[in-house]
Amino acid sequence: MRIAKEGEIPVKIIKEQKDPNKTHPYTQKNCVKEINKILSREKIDFEHFSVFTKEIRSNFNTADFQLFLKFYSLKAQERYSYRHVIGEHSQYTYSRAIIDFILTEIKKNPQKTIEHLKKKTKKIKITSGAKEFSIINYLTPIREPSFIHHKLSFTLQL
Repeated sequence: MRIAKEGEIPVKIIKEQKDPNKTHPYTQKNCVKEINKILSREKIDFEHFSVFTKEIRSNFNTADFQLFLKFYSLKAQERYSYRHVIGEHSQYTYSRAIIDFILTEIKKNPQKTIEHLKKKTKKIKITSGAKEFSIINYLTPIREPSFIHHKLSFTLQL
């Protein structure tokens, strides 16, 4: 191994330690605040129809953030999130890259982004009976009135 230029085998740093408090400083709440701040500053016409209030809302909220996390599996990507484990409990913090990623996706279609993600996250789940199915939206975050658990049942006619 060599440390000096004259050594036989070169040494290479494989991975350097990074402080997650510096690389992933944002909580979910901070991410949502920053996204809303940028949407407002850049005058991006973000809109989403709330099924619960039957109104159009123009703010990005924690349920929208959770929707992005699930749809794109962002918690599983070290670039976007860091999992802090303390005993049996864990908490995630996020990098600036996740904010930039979400904003890039919103900018592609500000009025339909959330609706599109919700439609794509619907799952088909088989319930009782061989020919009876339910379509259930499994994204029902707590404390988010715009998400309502929808269940559609139908029977296939053979």
